[in-house]
Amino acid sequence: MEIINYYKYLQEMEEWQAYYYYTSLHFRLRKVIRQANWNKTIITKFELSNNDIEIHKHRFDRLIDETKEIGEKWKELKYQYDEQRINKIITQLTKIRNYGHKTNSTKVQPK
Repeated sequence: MEIINYYKYLQEMEEWQAYYYYTSLHFRLRKVIRQANWNKTIITKFELSNNDIEIHKHRFDRLIDETKEIGEKWKELKYQYDEQRINKIITQLTKIRNYGHKTNSTKVQPK
């Protein structure tokens, strides 16, 4: 009987750890989306110089890499992983990175 309780306890701990890790990844993704929205707001209101555009592209390269890393970790975790959502966010970040818009109609939305 004690062994069954021990394995049940271990299973609950694993579930808790997976949930905690998922939550921390979710907050990282929300941070990326907030940064992207803020930067997008700035670039739609001002004309950027070539140097500013280069800085902007490097910033969004970092955000895209972080989003890909979050997606990979979610996939490894196998806990509420939505590949389409990650791909959609990466696509929207790439559009903003390439400075291919000047309106707020493609705002990145958190889920």
